[in-house]
Amino acid sequence: MSLKFTHGGNIRKFREQFGKKNVIDFSANINPLGPSQRVLDIVRRDYNVVVHYPDTDCEHLRKELAQYYDIDAKNIIVGNGSTEIIYLIARTLCPKKAAILVPTFSEYELALNTANLKFIKRLEKDNFEFPDNKVFEEINNVDLLFLCNPNNPTGNLIPEESLLELTEIARKKKKFVILDETFIDFCLARSVLEQAPENKYLIILRSFSKLWGLPGLRLGYAAGHSQTIGLLKKYKEPWTVNALAQKAGVESLRDKEHFDKSVRLVKNESRFLFEKISKIQGLKPYPPSANFIFVRIIADISSKELYFRCGRKGIIIRDCSNFRGLNNKFIRVAVRTRSENLKLLKVLKESLNGKR
Repeated sequence: MSLKFTHGGNIRKFREQFGKKNVIDFSANINPLGPSQRVLDIVRRDYNVVVHYPDTDCEHLRKELAQYYDIDAKNIIVGNGSTEIIYLIARTLCPKKAAILVPTFSEYELALNTANLKFIKRLEKDNFEFPDNKVFEEINNVDLLFLCNPNNPTGNLIPEESLLELTEIARKKKKFVILDETFIDFCLARSVLEQAPENKYLIILRSFSKLWGLPGLRLGYAAGHSQTIGLLKKYKEPWTVNALAQKAGVESLRDKEHFDKSVRLVKNESRFLFEKISKIQGLKPYPPSANFIFVRIIADISSKELYFRCGRKGIIIRDCSNFRGLNNKFIRVAVRTRSENLKLLKVLKESLNGKR
């Protein structure tokens, strides 16, 4: 099946589509507090760096990340968003056979378009939980496996025991596991990033887009064994990470107060939003683990129609019908501030009741 993949967060498109200057975007899972004030200050103050080429090796940022995670800088590669690194991994490792656990982020599939792909399905009847047995079985038949934890769009976490067992099996069998932990900071679940420097077959992906609120600067990174990271660097284009993004990354990591405040807000608001959506007749939300909520539409309306009804009222939700493995009865909404979340709840109720 061939799908046309699109993403949320295209504000220009939404404004043109619905003829509104002011829209609230619940389609992209970005920190509602935005970036750290320290980041905004340094970008305004040090804008003169744009007249020079950026450090192609991102040495300062890599050292800051190494200190942050207590690993060596040689175990880190920085890219133009984690998406650049996803494509870099596919191009560098060039797996003949690969597996993806779906539904999930579409760029894994697009990056692996030359591989013989196997799709392992999360099933609705199992609440889209991690299918241990299927994944453990499939790792024997592929060269590389892409996973997302917490998973986008379903929000499920991979059980820690399952993840540790899987990475050890893959290491012994010399199979690559690419684990996207873009949303893990929001839920404070255990990361396995500390394992990556000692495991040639484990690569951890992270991003500054979500919790750090910097999607427009395009900044992401990966952690792995020094030999694996070294191989990726050989195939990476120079100067893909601009100078302002590198400075913003360093300042973000230094602002623990912003990190803690953001995590607290998302934790409180995700609980609030889940409880309120649970009470809306016609919707079934799945328990969230990060800064978004995955929702099944029980009412007699498609995700596309609900998207348009909400959009006409200035609220943008994510229609999940183009995720592989899902149909037109699923949406995803980001967790935002209390006032914004209240507006979302009001518009969802009105839209389900047929008010346009």
